Amino acid sequence: MAGGLRCSILSCVRFTLAAAAMVVLAPLMASAQPTLTIACDSDSDCGGVDEACVLGRCLSIRCNSDSECTNRLPFCLDGICQDPSCTNDDDCRFGGCVNGHCRDVDCTGDTDCPAGRSCVDHECRDCVSNPQCGAHGVCSDNNCVCVECTQPGQCGFDQTCSREHTCVPLCEADRVFVSASDGNRICKACVNPNAAQRCNEFPGCRANTICAQGFCINRCSLDPPDFDRLLDELTDLRYRLDPDGLPDCPRCNAIFELAGVRTVLERGGVDQPVRVRLLTGSGKLFAELGSGKPNRGSWASLPLQAQPALEGELGKEGGCGYMLEIRSTAPAGGIASGPICLTAL
Repeated sequence: MAGGLRCSILSCVRFTLAAAAMVVLAPLMASAQPTLTIACDSDSDCGGVDEACVLGRCLSIRCNSDSECTNRLPFCLDGICQDPSCTNDDDCRFGGCVNGHCRDVDCTGDTDCPAGRSCVDHECRDCVSNPQCGAHGVCSDNNCVCVECTQPGQCGFDQTCSREHTCVPLCEADRVFVSASDGNRICKACVNPNAAQRCNEFPGCRANTICAQGFCINRCSLDPPDFDRLLDELTDLRYRLDPDGLPDCPRCNAIFELAGVRTVLERGGVDQPVRVRLLTGSGKLFAELGSGKPNRGSWASLPLQAQPALEGELGKEGGCGYMLEIRSTAPAGGIASGPICLTAL
């Protein structure tokens, strides 16, 4: 009898403890219906993306409304009780940080978007810069818009591309458009017929000028370069990551191909020494690509490849949002800068 009584008392004790535990967990289980898993001290001890440490246990808490969630995880988002407080996307266990709260979003980076699109304010948009929109497109409000031109070469021989991306006459109404061959280049000029020096084969023009349709004009190689339009024809810069730094170095050296930069300088008739730099979209230095000076119109002094130390992280897939700067080092020289995409080889 005594033994039986003792068992009954122990059974009562066990029943009482179990009931107390149920009382503690009852409100939580009745509302959010959590699934009890392993013991824990913090959320990091729990493995699932929808698990949190509550009352020393990892709980998988799913919900249909905020009323089913706990004080620690007060909001029902995407079917899971979550704490949405955040300062940036990295604070969120899902989605992205929108106005200080974690929310379900289209994207948190360009890699979440289809190829060729960019993540802007957590939405996949067409572009962030003009080079992403092709030869006849510009980026307006993060959407690609078709235009008549983006560079002079897309317009007629006697036209140029305006800043509004339309083809307009190269010369003003009171000027005459003339052109002439100068070696392997075509020189174009707008002359004042009432003031320009006239010419024919005999006599010709003075040194450093040539005769174009009866008027003396400057030779192409000696014309002051138009730095504002120097980079119109250069939309991407190709590179290869240094194989010795792969796969996990955060600031790997990259080998940049500068053949396109050479071509731009030669076609632009730049006759001044220059310094070439790659900048971030905010204007900060990303890489020094080298310096050079012309020799009889050739830019062989600028290396075909540059392997600079990078001031930021560069991934394997490249991307847009960079600026290329060509700065003349001559006194009173010009500066050309324009958006450019990095293309991995």
